[in-house]
Amino acid sequence: MAHLKEFKSILFRNLRAKYRLVIQDSETFEEKLVIRLSRLNVIVYLGTLIIALIFGTTYLIAFTSLKEFIPGYSNPGLTAKAFSLARKADSLEQEMARRDAFLNNIKHIITGNLPTEPEKDTTIIKKDYSQVKDEKIPEDSLIRQEIENREKYALTPGASLASPVSSTIASLNFYPPVKGYITSKFDPVKGHFGLDIAVGEGEAVKAILDGTVISAGWNMATGYVITIQHTANLISAYMHNSVLLKKQGDRVRAGEPIAIAGNTGSLSTGVHLHLELWYNGTAIDPEKYIHF
Repeated sequence: MAHLKEFKSILFRNLRAKYRLVIQDSETFEEKLVIRLSRLNVIVYLGTLIIALIFGTTYLIAFTSLKEFIPGYSNPGLTAKAFSLARKADSLEQEMARRDAFLNNIKHIITGNLPTEPEKDTTIIKKDYSQVKDEKIPEDSLIRQEIENREKYALTPGASLASPVSSTIASLNFYPPVKGYITSKFDPVKGHFGLDIAVGEGEAVKAILDGTVISAGWNMATGYVITIQHTANLISAYMHNSVLLKKQGDRVRAGEPIAIAGNTGSLSTGVHLHLELWYNGTAIDPEKYIHF
């Protein structure tokens, strides 16, 4: 025990022993800088510097665009841009094919031959769902069945949808999912539980709040549908998409692209987004909380 105390005493003295760090002029030996240090000071300074470097590196990775250069992180808009570029490349390819056909017809006319028959325009495709298997999303069907049962036995149509909304929802900052204009408003009495928003072809659909994707798939009536669970027991559903950018279980942030607006599903009559908000199993009007 005495040896241990002696060892600790010697170690403590060595850590606190003072040293002088002197910087001198090589010719005149004049002292330019003198620093009094101890081993304990050096350990404390180095530890503080290492902790500061760790926090600084963490901040740069977490809150700046540098994280996009680290494997595993991705730019939220990169997938949407890639899809947009692919569509443009496809359009250019079709335009080049039409131009080649036009030049070939001019050549035939000049040489006195009959022009070739123009190929059918494949850009306009009539929707035919007769041979498509209807794989309904279970969560979407359960929610709609619950609302239909409420309306069936309610004394006043739409009464079950008039429950008060928590004040916490009104305080949330919703992100507009798309830029467009509303063509059909929220009307639960007529069975329209959301908003129809007309948008341009290839428009990216963005998440309105942070949340987790609880379903993403195909439905014959509403096409490609993606549903997100948010805080305060709030659910948002985005329908009639042409492409889904996220899958079930993905964590998304507000404003992050989750799909590409489209014209899929037998209920769709044009390129638009059908947006629904559900609070505690009750449909609410998105227009009251989101500025379009």
